[in-house]
Amino acid sequence: MAALALVVAVVLTVQAPGLYVMGLEDYLADPAPEPSLNASLAHLLLSRSPMHARLAHPRLNPALVRETADHFDLGTVVHELVLEGADRICEIAAKDWTTKAAKRSRADARAAGQIPLLTYQLHTVRAMADAIQYQVEDFPEPVPLRNGLAERVLLWQEGAIWCRARLDYLHVDFRTAEDLKTTSESAEPAAWTRNLFDHGHDLQAAFHSRGVQKVCGELPEFRFLVCETKPPYALSLIGLDPMALDFAHQRMRAALDLWAHCHHTGVWPGYPTRPVYAEVPPWIRTRWEERRFLQP
Repeated sequence: MAALALVVAVVLTVQAPGLYVMGLEDYLADPAPEPSLNASLAHLLLSRSPMHARLAHPRLNPALVRETADHFDLGTVVHELVLEGADRICEIAAKDWTTKAAKRSRADARAAGQIPLLTYQLHTVRAMADAIQYQVEDFPEPVPLRNGLAERVLLWQEGAIWCRARLDYLHVDFRTAEDLKTTSESAEPAAWTRNLFDHGHDLQAAFHSRGVQKVCGELPEFRFLVCETKPPYALSLIGLDPMALDFAHQRMRAALDLWAHCHHTGVWPGYPTRPVYAEVPPWIRTRWEERRFLQP
């Protein structure tokens, strides 16, 4: 019951930290009183540059146009079916998007706030949603995506900096949170985690768990529920071990400090302006030495 007390009505701009209900578009537009930092922007800050992060922020770059692509729709629809039970799907009875009629129907659906899917795509997402709901029951307590709140937005402050996160699922005791991921590759834990840090998923775990701690008073275990997009739509439940979590929180703190500095000074630098000298990677050198050794 304590969880429900934190859920408040959404306004376009909020003035206080809290747990909010709002649409995805409102979240992406950034409802905080000042331009806020989230996990994806933190990943850009650290993997690219502040210049890239500023360009990707809707409040700092009013000309920003969010990309819409067909391959994004599958994951979006699966999220809606599994997490919210909402069905904004508009079925387009066509084999592909090549005809003028299919393209026009797709544009009309998007203009109406719907998600256009070809018939075969619709069958796929419904099969995935069913497979997820069935498989989660095999996991131990706390069962993923059970006894909690879906698609909630956290807004909080770190010093003078505003932060935001959109949680896929938060359990009512605030001790566990999950993010539903879909992958066209393998969801086998060892395979999926190879690129976890490259994709900034560690920063997502750090930001989202920190937001719950600041707003709800509990530091939750953050887990990724990863589903393959091909039959049998196998699931994995993946968290970060203590050393990985510590590393993620170090990176989050570095991103917060960098964002605060750029926000305060108004300077958003790009890549280094001094010469940078490339080194030979160890595996390249080893491969070359083996080749030299084998030459007659």
